[in-house]
Amino acid sequence: MLPVIISLFLIPVISGCLLLVLPWKLSKPLVVFSTLLISAASVYLFIRQHVPIELPVPGYIDKVVAVADILLLVFFGWIAFRMKSAITVVLSLVQLVIFIYLLNEKDANHGMQFSIDMLSVFMFLLINVISGVILVYACRYINEEPCSVMRKKYFLAIMFGFISVMNLLVCANDLEYFYLFFELTTLTSFLLIRFRQDKDSESNALTALWMNQVGGLAILAAIFLIIHNGYGYPGFSNLIVNADSQGMLAPVALLCVAALVKGAQMPFSNWLLGAMVAPTPVSALLHSSTMVKIAPFIILRLSPVLHDSPVAMVLSA
Repeated sequence: MLPVIISLFLIPVISGCLLLVLPWKLSKPLVVFSTLLISAASVYLFIRQHVPIELPVPGYIDKVVAVADILLLVFFGWIAFRMKSAITVVLSLVQLVIFIYLLNEKDANHGMQFSIDMLSVFMFLLINVISGVILVYACRYINEEPCSVMRKKYFLAIMFGFISVMNLLVCANDLEYFYLFFELTTLTSFLLIRFRQDKDSESNALTALWMNQVGGLAILAAIFLIIHNGYGYPGFSNLIVNADSQGMLAPVALLCVAALVKGAQMPFSNWLLGAMVAPTPVSALLHSSTMVKIAPFIILRLSPVLHDSPVAMVLSA
């Protein structure tokens, strides 16, 4: 099963890279073939995979993830500086400072970085089958877009990257890894929303960027509270193990804030409305199959901790 799971991460990345170098006439066959592969893999896992799988990674991957997080925040800050968005600059800098601090505080004894259970498998099915259909439609749609061939290939490649990141996000147990994938969905959605590069696209993409960074800040704050309250490893599994502890309610509440941001719930709904300026496949991808589904995924993942809690009452109100 493990090779099938890993293929869901690798196939979209490889396909996106191939799109950028192959002739445009091969783009549609490549997209169709790749989406059939990841759809078939997700259906196979849904039928056959009923036992949770824990997937540890080598220690050096932790360092790679840490560097990637830092570079991503620096990139967000640079984009915000170029686009003269003070709020995005501040959010990027605050997250960068907190993240570097947490790197020094985090216990060297890590838990499991990835855990694939039935919720992850169901999300694989949702992400890859529906997004695959959208990608195939996007091939025809983007072919009629008034832009260069390279821009068209770039558009499809970003969509493939988005799918790969989503597949990683729904099986991340370590909250530091989850934070990286959460912010990578922010990056890819920002790039897709601003694809047309007109004034409205730039403005709405920037709104999506800073609003989703509020969710990233909430995740970092949750990690901070878990570590400083003495609960050790910041991971979903550890949250569930300590579900009866009152000290876990604050981190869980912060993770729910991140869910509300991605789910475009009030008062964070403007970013999703603004995404409508992007090409139609982007709206379909963000609204139907992936981006907003992070919200119910986080709530379901945290449901053992949320049960009969004040946080659950607020969410359901």
